[in-house]
Amino acid sequence: MNLGRLYLVATPRAGQPEPEFLARVAAALDGGVDTLQLRCKDWEAGAYIALGERVAALARARGVPFFINDRVDVAAACGADGVHLGQGDLPPAWARRLAPGLPLGLSTHAPAQAYAALAEAPAYIAAGPVHATPTKPGRAPAGLAYVRAVAALNPPLPWYAIGGI
Repeated sequence: MNLGRLYLVATPRAGQPEPEFLARVAAALDGGVDTLQLRCKDWEAGAYIALGERVAALARARGVPFFINDRVDVAAACGADGVHLGQGDLPPAWARRLAPGLPLGLSTHAPAQAYAALAEAPAYIAAGPVHATPTKPGRAPAGLAYVRAVAALNPPLPWYAIGGI
């Protein structure tokens, strides 16, 4: 899997009509997004899978790697290319037991977490949130200093600055 340089975390807004959301995702993909994550916090599995299948089709048609946030079961069911796991989500070893071979992306918020994530040999790591973001209320941003710290590690795999960008 070739991961790109411009990573989008796509989150449907509350009450947003699905066609509008899908059009926004398609426009982002057509505009240069080359790695995509669908984030549907607190959604029931069936609805998350259904939307995941539609977003996967958009990504697949453009050759863009597609990840599901948090849910290994949803990623496997909707045909995603991988799953993105946060610090409070399923541990990578357990995710690999449930879905062998499914690539993992791992969130990090501090240097120790970045070191630990790199030891897990993920497909990529995410460093952030760089700025305050409404999807992480109450979490202080890690800031650009953290992004510089991850860059200084010279990770041997793709990594992305995320959050509030």
